[in-house]
Amino acid sequence: MNDMYLYDSAFQNMASTGSAHAARRIAAALLTVLPVRGVIDFGCARGTWLRVWKELGVARIAGVDGDYVDRAKLEIDPADFITDDLAREFRRDERFGLAQSLEVAEHLSATRARSFVADFVAHAPAVLFSAATPGQGGEHQVNERPAEYWQGLFAEHDFVAIDCVRPMLARERGIPAWYRYNMVLYVDRVHLDQVSPFARQFQLRGDEKLNDPLPKLYKIRKNVIRALPQNVCDLLARINARRFSGDELKGVSS
Repeated sequence: MNDMYLYDSAFQNMASTGSAHAARRIAAALLTVLPVRGVIDFGCARGTWLRVWKELGVARIAGVDGDYVDRAKLEIDPADFITDDLAREFRRDERFGLAQSLEVAEHLSATRARSFVADFVAHAPAVLFSAATPGQGGEHQVNERPAEYWQGLFAEHDFVAIDCVRPMLARERGIPAWYRYNMVLYVDRVHLDQVSPFARQFQLRGDEKLNDPLPKLYKIRKNVIRALPQNVCDLLARINARRFSGDELKGVSS
């Protein structure tokens, strides 16, 4: 890829293991508020989330990611994996019930952000989205933005923020913080009737902006991270990934 960091095996091991529990909990919760018959995942890595969606009964899945993903370690049928450069615009004729992109957008340049959002809305009437906010820290996170930045890009397509996921996850300490604090459901206004009445309670209206639910200590941590040079953040992220890769992953629940 020209614009996106090529994740090594250690990082992919950590991401896969860390995502499995969160995927099961979040996907199951979403199925109670939104009918999902097909999912396309932009930045799917090995397909951990898609595997879970399939296990929960979703009939059609598709994952999009770069050619750096080891096909031998895919958790989905290789036929459901689409090799593409996320730094470039992506279009297919097929439509899905849900598009998702989780903690990927921050790794792409700011000039790609608007067209990246356009990719999601072109393929589904609902989007499950999370991206790193300023100070979150991580390797090659070149476009960390507050949630309202992405909210504005979705609004350009008349996709409405329904902030129902974060309240459901607020006490779920076993789920990584980046999902608990960053994840928002966006729905095309003309398809809002597909969302359950419970979830529509959390719909943002007019000029209402997404709030910042971070606890005080996490905000302090982010302020410290923001003060560090990017190369130091990259180094810390690599060290963290290797701590939880290879043999150290054995015995970790997935």
